[in-house]
Formats: sequence, C-alpha cells, structure tokens
Amino acid sequence: PGAAGAVPCQTQYNAMIAVGAIDLPSKITFGVGIFAFTAAPSIPTWICEWAGVRGSQPTILMKFSYTELGNRGMFGLNDVGGYVHDISFQAGSGSGGALFSSILTAGTPASGRLFVERCRFSGGDFVTNSVFLDGRTNLSVGGPGNRGIRFANCEVFGAAGTAFKCVSVLHSEFIGMAMFGGSGSGGTGVVALEFDGIANAFSVGNYVQGEIAGEITLDKL
Repeated sequence: PGAAGAVPCQTQYNAMIAVGAIDLPSKITFGVGIFAFTAAPSIPTWICEWAGVRGSQPTILMKFSYTELGNRGMFGLNDVGGYVHDISFQAGSGSGGALFSSILTAGTPASGRLFVERCRFSGGDFVTNSVFLDGRTNLSVGGPGNRGIRFANCEVFGAAGTAFKCVSVLHSEFIGMAMFGGSGSGGTGVVALEFDGIANAFSVGNYVQGEIAGEITLDKL
C-alpha cells in the first residue's frame, strides 16, 4: 500500500515476534524491499540483533495509514536492549507516535543496552517524532532513566514535532549523527534534537557529535 513495491507484512511480522518470544533468536535479518505496516506492530520482548540489507535497494520498514495515540514507535524496543543496524525507517501516511522508540515501561532499567547503527529515520508529518527515547518510569535511586544508549552514523529527519527526542535519557552517546528539523516527506516541525526530563530523572551525561540542522531544545538537564 502507498508506495510502489511495498509488501504488507503486518500478520507475518506479528507472528514472527510471537514465535521469537518463545525461541529467543539472537539475530533477525530483514531482506531487500519495502515492508509496510498498516497497524501498530507487536513489540519484541527479548534482546536480539535486528539487521537490514544495504545496497541499491535497502531494507525499508514503512508506516502507513494508522494513527498512534501514544509515543511508541512503529519499531519499538521498550524494556530490552538490542543491536539495530542498516535499516531505513520511513512513513508514507498516518499520524502520531514515532518511527523508532525505546520506552521504559516497567519502572526499572532496560534489560541490556541499545545500540543503533547506520539507520535512517524520516517520518515527516506522519509521526510526532522520528525517534523517541524515554526513561521517565525508571526512578531507581542508583540509576534512573533510560541509560547507556548508543546511536552511531545515523540520519534522522524531521517530523510533525521533533526529529530526535530524548526524555530522561542518561549517559548515552550519539556519534556521527546527521539530525535535521525538516524532512523531504513534509515534516513541519523545526526541532532537530530535544533533551528533556523530570524531577527525579533528568537527562544527564549525554554526548552528541555530528551535524545538526534545525532547532535544539534543552530542558531539565
């Protein structure tokens, strides 16, 4: 739907996640092509490597049609870490939410670290944020927030709100990044990067290096 050559994969993807929660594979590789989601897909619950394919036709995971009422991403790794690389995340229609998210929901640190490398995110006005990282539920005195995240050599383009938004994210690195407030798919937001927090889980000790074109918003650091 929506894009030439896009393959609907909602049912197959959700079945894969259900089986993966039992078998706990260490690596899942997406093939060449555009894989379309017309409803919010299931969220993985185990630590895994998620690999795409590079080349003239890369792996593209694309959001179509649906509205996300919260902040969760089309692809989300909520309370677990993982290694995600060589995947393009895009949106062709819909609204709300994000393309990619790491949101703590259990009030504890994530199980494992999140490392994202050589990925591209472009949501335009079809998402609120292209990338959304959130650790507000983890108020552990010894280690609050969503911590130890690493993004390397990624492109993040604009959305209806913020291209790359971090709330209560601590001691993380974003290296070799290209972040843009605008988007070729029509994002009207102008904020390329935002760090925010809450009283007991400020965003602290983060390192950002790369190109940033757009506004930067900093609060509760």
